[in-house]
Amino acid sequence: MQRSDFLGLSAGGAAALLSLDQSIVNAKTVPTVVGDGVKPVDDFIAGFMKKWEIPAVSAAVSKDGRLVYARGYGHADLAKTIAVTADHRFRIASSSKPITAVGIMKLVQEGRLKLDAPAFELLPHLPPPPGKREDPLLKMITIRHLLEHSGGFDSTKTDPQFDALRSAADAVGHARPASHSDIIRYVRGEPLAFTPGSKYLYSNFGYNVLGRVIEVKSGMAYGDYIRKEVLGPAAVLHMELGRTKPQDRLPREVEYWDDPYNPSYYSVYEDDPVVRTYSYGGFAMEAIDAHGGWVARPLDLTRFLDSVAGHTGNQLLKPEIVQEMLARPNLAQYRGSDKFYSLGWDVRRGKTIMAHNGALTWGTASTIARLPQGLTFAMCCNKLGYALIDFVESLANDSVTVINKVRSWPDHDLYASYP
Repeated sequence: MQRSDFLGLSAGGAAALLSLDQSIVNAKTVPTVVGDGVKPVDDFIAGFMKKWEIPAVSAAVSKDGRLVYARGYGHADLAKTIAVTADHRFRIASSSKPITAVGIMKLVQEGRLKLDAPAFELLPHLPPPPGKREDPLLKMITIRHLLEHSGGFDSTKTDPQFDALRSAADAVGHARPASHSDIIRYVRGEPLAFTPGSKYLYSNFGYNVLGRVIEVKSGMAYGDYIRKEVLGPAAVLHMELGRTKPQDRLPREVEYWDDPYNPSYYSVYEDDPVVRTYSYGGFAMEAIDAHGGWVARPLDLTRFLDSVAGHTGNQLLKPEIVQEMLARPNLAQYRGSDKFYSLGWDVRRGKTIMAHNGALTWGTASTIARLPQGLTFAMCCNKLGYALIDFVESLANDSVTVINKVRSWPDHDLYASYP
C-alpha cells in the first residue's frame, strides 16, 4: 500500500462560493441530528475516534434522499478551539475518484466520449519529455482501462502523483512542483508495468489522465466542468478543489494532523525546502485534482450519491449508464466474484452497491457508500490511523455494519438546513 493514497474556478464561481459561505455564517444555528434511532452511529464514531485518536470527524447519512443524520465531532483546529460541525469541510482524497468517473460517464452518455477510445490519443498536447519515447503499449490504453485501474501502471512501488513532483518538473523544464500535466508527460516517457486490460492494479495516475481527458472533451478546466456538470446538478454547492499551503486553506476547512515523530519533511516547493507537516507541502494538492483533490462536507457527498442511482429527482446518469458503470470488469481476477472495482467504484454485490475510500498520509481519511434500503453514507477524518489496514477496515466496513443495524431513521430532512 502506498504511503500517499490508496483503495485530489473561475473568478465568478469563487465569488459565488464566498457569498454562499457568508450566508451560512450569518444563518441561525441548524440542528445536527435528532432522535434516539441514530444513537448507534454516535456511539460508533465516539469509539472510533477514541481508539484511533482522531481529532476531527464529520459524518452524514441520507435515507431515501432525505438527510437524516449530519454531525461533526471533535475540533476543526489542532489547537482545539473550534468545534467541528456538519458544515466543516475535509479533504476526501481518493473518494474524489467516483466524482471524476461520473464526469467521464456524463461525457459518454452525451456521446462525446467512448469508453473504448484510446486515452492518450486525446492528449497530443502532452508529449513525452525531450529525448524520451513512448512505450508502444501506451496506444492500447482506453478510457475504460483507466477507470477500472487496468491501464498498465504500477503504483505499488512508486506513485508518480506523489513521488515525481521534482523529477517530472525537471524532465519537462518547469519549476517544481510538477503540475498534473507535467506528471503525464513524464510518465508518458516511461515503460508500462503490464499489458493494458490484463489485470487490476490501483493507479492514481490513471485518474490524472482522466481529468485531462475531461478538459479536452469539455473545453473547460477539470474543476469547472465537475462543478457545472456533476456537482451543480446534484445541488452540491460547497465542494472545491483543495490547495496545498496552510495559508490557502479553504473557508471552513479543518486542519490536518501529521506524524509528530517526523517533525519536518522535504518540501515539493523550491523556495521552501523543508515543511513542518507532510499535509502542507509534502505533496501538491493541485497535482492530484482528479484522483484525490476535492474538499467536501460529508453531506455534500451524500447529496452526490443521492444523485447517482439514488432517490432524488435530478439523476445525473441514465439507468443504463449506471448499470455499465457498476458492471463487473472483464478481468480474470474478478471471474465469478461479487467483489470488484468497477468504473470508479468499489462494488460488493449484496452488501454495498457502490463505495470508495480515500486517504492521504497522515492527515486525511474518508469513506463514501451507497447501501441497500435507500441509504447513503459519508464520513471524513483529519487523521489516518497508523495500523492502516485495520483502520480502513473499521472506517469503511464497521461503519456500514453499524448503519445497517439502525432500524428506524428520523423522518426529517436536514438538507434544507445546509445549502
